[in-house]
Amino acid sequence: MSELSGAERRHAERVDAQLNLQVHLPLEEGPTSLQMLNVSSAGVYFRSKRYIEPMTKLEMEFDVPVGDVQLPVRCEGIIARIIPELPDPSVDEFDVAVFFTTIDSESFENLEAYIEGRLQP
Repeated sequence: MSELSGAERRHAERVDAQLNLQVHLPLEEGPTSLQMLNVSSAGVYFRSKRYIEPMTKLEMEFDVPVGDVQLPVRCEGIIARIIPELPDPSVDEFDVAVFFTTIDSESFENLEAYIEGRLQP
């Protein structure tokens, strides 16, 4: 079974999102603040100044603007992909894709409302 070259494999619609993301990494004190690049109902994509091993579990928190209010999103996920794939001291930033593993219903509804609002013309 072959896959079309360049075919989109994501099932969830992704939207650009310049949001502040608080990430709680294992064995670190306190959250790390990062800039989110985009988000979907299945995960987030952000840039990190440090390498994070694939399959690392994370706790994440961010707020999404919906109408005139900021709504909280709290979730857990795993590092699905990091580019470059290996630690490299010459790299200033790594592109990190996280797949959500746990998101409560209120957070999911808040995230969906944000995404739907961004997809409206």
